[in-house]
Amino acid sequence: MPDPTAAPGPEPALDTEALRWSEAEHEADTERRDALDQREVERLSALAAEASRASGPDHPDALAARRDLVVYARQHPGCVERLLGLADPLAADCLRVLGPDDQVTIAVLAVQAAERLDEYEETAAHEAPAVLASLVERQTRLLGPGHPETLRLRRRHVDCVCRAYRLTRRTDHEPPGADGPRRLLRLWGELAADHAEALGADHPDTFACRDEEAAEYCEFGEHDGEVRCYAALAADRARVLGPYHPDTLGSRESHLTSLAETGRPEEAAESARARPVLVADCVRALGRDHRITQFALES
Repeated sequence: MPDPTAAPGPEPALDTEALRWSEAEHEADTERRDALDQREVERLSALAAEASRASGPDHPDALAARRDLVVYARQHPGCVERLLGLADPLAADCLRVLGPDDQVTIAVLAVQAAERLDEYEETAAHEAPAVLASLVERQTRLLGPGHPETLRLRRRHVDCVCRAYRLTRRTDHEPPGADGPRRLLRLWGELAADHAEALGADHPDTFACRDEEAAEYCEFGEHDGEVRCYAALAADRARVLGPYHPDTLGSRESHLTSLAETGRPEEAAESARARPVLVADCVRALGRDHRITQFALES
C-alpha cells in the first residue's frame, strides 16, 4: 500500500503536441470568434435602429446606440472593414445635435480619428494624434485629469501617437539612435504612473495601461524593457488576481516570450525551462482550448 505521508512525485510531462491545436482547430476558433463578433454587431445594429425608430434619429439615445456600434467595431478589428465609414456621419450628427462637449460626441470623434489613421495611413498620421490631443484637453476640462474616461482617452491618444510615428518612420528614414521610441515609451511610463496615482496601483485600468506599455516596448524592439514590464505585471496580477487568473497567465506567457526575444542564450534557456510549468498551469486552470493555453503552447 502506498505511504500516504510520502511526498508526491513529479507530475507526468504533458504531451504538448497532442494539446496544440491543429490547423483546422485554429480555423474553427477564428470562425467562432468571427461569428460572435457578427452576432454582437447585428445586436447593436438592431438596438440602434430601434432607438432611431422609437425616439427619432437625433435623439440622444439613438446617437448613443450608434456610438456603441462604432466603438465595438473599433475594439474588434474583424468588424472594422464592414463598418468602416459609419463614424463620419455619426460624428457630424453628434456635433450638430449634442455639441462638442458631450461624452457621446467625444467618444465618436476619437473613433473617427483612429479610423482615419487606419484608412489613410500616412496622410492622417499627423492629423489623428492632433485630434485626439484636443479631445484629451477637452475631456480633462470637463471631467478632470484623474477621471477614468480621461485616462482611457489618454491611452488612445498615446497609442495613436505611437502608431503614427511608426507609419511616418517608414518614409522619413529616421537616423539610428534617434530618441523617438524612447520618448514615446516615456509617455507610456508617465501615463501608467498617472493611472496608479489617480485610480490606484491595482486598478484594472492601471493594469491595462501597463499591458499596453509592455506591448509597445515589444513593438519598438526594446525587449529588455518588455521583459521588465511583463515580469512586474505578472507578479502584481498574481498578487491581486491570483496565480491562475487568465490575465495573470497571459502576462506570464508574454514575459516568457519576451525573455526568448532578447536573443541572449541564458534568457532563452530560462524561458524554455519555465514554459512547461506555464503550460501545465494553463491547462489546469483554463483548459486545453483556451487561447492563452494555445499561445503558451505555440511559443
